[in-house]
Amino acid sequence: MPLSQQEAEKIITKIQDNFHEKWTAADAKSLAAFYHPDAVLIEKGKSAAYGLEGIEKKYAEALKAPMDFKLNFELTTPAADGEYIIHRGNFVFAALPDKPAPYAQIYKRTNDGQYLIIHDIYELP
Repeated sequence: MPLSQQEAEKIITKIQDNFHEKWTAADAKSLAAFYHPDAVLIEKGKSAAYGLEGIEKKYAEALKAPMDFKLNFELTTPAADGEYIIHRGNFVFAALPDKPAPYAQIYKRTNDGQYLIIHDIYELP
């Protein structure tokens, strides 16, 4: 089913708001639940985590020293008649406001209509 630009932006904004809530709550298991079972989470040039278990471990490690951040969206676009949403932006960390950190994600629509992250790459300052 085709997805409009506006619909894609609304979906991603809701997902990112929910993600930030789980990050603030330091809930690694709930953070991993935003990902597709075959997802990959990549810290550019440093590491990669595959699958829900690996991604949960990656978040559990990151949450040992969490950083407060906000997101600046740059691009959100539907693809393949709404099968995917491509999203890109920057983390802006409270401690490093002059060093935005880029990220890019691909979301895949599941059979129940939910969008889960299938590919996530980011770079820390």
